[in-house]
Amino acid sequence: MICLSCDSKNIRPRKIKCEGEIKGERVETISEKTVCDDCGESFLTEIQMAEFRRDLADSYRTSHELLTSKQIKEYRNRLGLNQIDFARMIGAGDSSVKRWESNRVQDRVYDTIIRARCDPSYMSDNIVINMEDLATEDEYTGFCKFRLARYIKLLACIVPFASSPLYFFKVLFIMDEKHFRKFGSTISGLRYAALEYGPVPDDYRRINEYIVKHGYASTKGMHNFVINTKFDSTEFTDSENEVIEEVTKLLKEKGEKYCYEKSHESNLYKTASPYGLIKFVK
Repeated sequence: MICLSCDSKNIRPRKIKCEGEIKGERVETISEKTVCDDCGESFLTEIQMAEFRRDLADSYRTSHELLTSKQIKEYRNRLGLNQIDFARMIGAGDSSVKRWESNRVQDRVYDTIIRARCDPSYMSDNIVINMEDLATEDEYTGFCKFRLARYIKLLACIVPFASSPLYFFKVLFIMDEKHFRKFGSTISGLRYAALEYGPVPDDYRRINEYIVKHGYASTKGMHNFVINTKFDSTEFTDSENEVIEEVTKLLKEKGEKYCYEKSHESNLYKTASPYGLIKFVK
């Protein structure tokens, strides 16, 4: 092979920055081209052209939070399906997956279908994300709407002194009940179930898996949590900050086990049906 500009044989493949257009948008990617060391000219071989188009499409997909060609192929291989069978499973045309695994960008609707069919954690994440939109203000949430960001901030002031869910959920419940008693609403907007080991937020596993997966928290050992953010009092009202400070002080002075036992003494908890949801009532 020789250089197309100067006929030099001193050419070699190199990874360099390339540009192209996808769906009317200029996209940059790092792809392999053949470069002449004598004149500096670069060009694409037939194989490199195919790889460039795929790299360009994947850069576009990454910037738009779509599955890359490699990720689609990994999902398909995990199920042990060929391209046609995988396409039929998600309701796409027979040649669609073949195109997506090369240089064609899938529509977002098919991207969502692939994730939903192949990744159980994606559906779990969606449930957590949609919790805010579906949140209600009733006797089970203490007439407060759940907000994930506020939940994480609350954990940021509790977890340093009660790092296990067994304990920090009880502290959170004490905060919510105390604020409800004083001001008629909870702070977190969580729904609590009356379990044998105390009041625990409904869907707590799903919520905690989400915050760990997305870097808001990390786990230490088998049971302990570390929250990767700081408490911000400006996220809360004056009355909420008053109760947060009061309960945090109690936690620091008396300890997590004291708060655990205190949560079991709650009349709201004791009068709830076993495994049922706790009602916040006066």
